[in-house]
Amino acid sequence: MESHSEKTLLERTFRSSRKNQKEILEAILESIAESGHDPEQGEKSLYLAVDEALTNAMEHGNHWNADKRVRIQLNAGADYLKIFIEDEGDGFDPAFHVTNGTPGKTSKRGRGLRIIQQFCTPRWNSRGDAIEMIFRARKQQ
Repeated sequence: MESHSEKTLLERTFRSSRKNQKEILEAILESIAESGHDPEQGEKSLYLAVDEALTNAMEHGNHWNADKRVRIQLNAGADYLKIFIEDEGDGFDPAFHVTNGTPGKTSKRGRGLRIIQQFCTPRWNSRGDAIEMIFRARKQQ
C-alpha cells in the first residue's frame, strides 16, 4: 500500500520467462531514472539484488512456468525506493533459509538471499511468496 509521501512508479504483472525478466529490470531502472531517485548503493547493486529476487520468484517460485505470473510494484518515497515482487509459487520459509542457507564458497546455488540482504532491507510475507525490498535513495533536485 502507498503512504501519503510514497508514489507508485511502476506496477506490472508478467509471465515467468527470462525475456520478461530482462524487460522488467530495464523498466524498473528506467522508472527510477525518470523519478530522479539515486539509489545509495548504486544502480548496479540495485539491479543485482532485484535480478536475484526476480530469478528466485521465476525459478524457485514459479519453476519457469510461463502460465504462472510474477507481480512487481515499484514505489518511491523521499529517501527510499521500495520494490515488491510476488510469485504464484508455494512459498518458502525465509527465516530458515536466511539463517541456515549459507552456501559454501564454491557453491553456485544459494547465494541469492545473501546478495539481496547485502544491498537492501528485505521483508518477506509469511508465506514466503512475496518480498519487499527497501533501498535507501536520494531524490535528485
